[in-house]
Amino acid sequence: MKLLRLLATLAVAIAAAAPAANAEPPPGSTAGALRVDAATTSPTERPAPKVALVSTKMVLERKFRLLAEAARAQGVELAWTRVDVDGDEGVARALDGAHFVLVDAPRAEDRALVERVAGERLHRAALPGVGIHVMNPPTRMQASRVDVTVAQRVFEYYVGGMRENRERLFDYLRALAVGDGSDAAVAPPAPLPPAAIYHPEHDAGLFVDLREYLDWWQRRSRDDWRDRPVIGMEISSSYLSDGQTRAIDETLRALEAAGAVPIVFYRASRLARAGADAAASARRPPASAVDDGFPNPKPVDPPLRDEALVTLDGRPVVHVM
Repeated sequence: MKLLRLLATLAVAIAAAAPAANAEPPPGSTAGALRVDAATTSPTERPAPKVALVSTKMVLERKFRLLAEAARAQGVELAWTRVDVDGDEGVARALDGAHFVLVDAPRAEDRALVERVAGERLHRAALPGVGIHVMNPPTRMQASRVDVTVAQRVFEYYVGGMRENRERLFDYLRALAVGDGSDAAVAPPAPLPPAAIYHPEHDAGLFVDLREYLDWWQRRSRDDWRDRPVIGMEISSSYLSDGQTRAIDETLRALEAAGAVPIVFYRASRLARAGADAAASARRPPASAVDDGFPNPKPVDPPLRDEALVTLDGRPVVHVM
């Protein structure tokens, strides 16, 4: 009997101690939301960190599929939703069990739409995260419950795009979630060049020098580029960052098949655009290249522009832009 009473007393003591061992973090704490418990589970037992991504139809679906592919490769689950497609149900699914949230709302109207459909759940979830608003200059990046240096690094991975940055983004978020200090070893964001020429057949994809591009194109085609018409096409760097290049690639190859030399280029990456816009406005040429003197307007030479990506030895190389 004494042994039975002793065992009963011991059982009560163990039961009383169990809730304390499994206690939830205090309300308002974000440490538990950002970290997967690495101390009590082995790598094989540890669940994959989950990142939620909330956006709108303004952002094309292919971008999210490329992000999800990169996330899987880094051992991260990405749950994405577009609020004007999936509604509240999609938001609930994306946020369920998430450790971090990304809000990709480029314009002010996208931010308003996300707030209207997902705002209540986002506020209630109280997750660390980053708002990415690339077309809203006053607040292109918004940190939420996360250190601003962490938010800036996440922003640069995300906005820089390309496969390299997508993989580094989720490697970084996985390291933050595990909380083992390995985030310091993740390679930093690799920004796009401020301006570059694009060709899908080039290993690196981008050229920052026109002569280098033309030399490469000539070696590849085994034909002198000077003997062909040169077609210039300006694009936004966001097509490259977000992996939305199919139409560009098809156009470029069609131009080559027709016997032309394509020069597909962008003038400013998204990260460089804000500073470049202000500087460019000071040197923008007049809208017209004709003297508006009245009553006898006279033709004048067009203003000179610094277009390094379509100018060689001071002369433009393109025949059609």
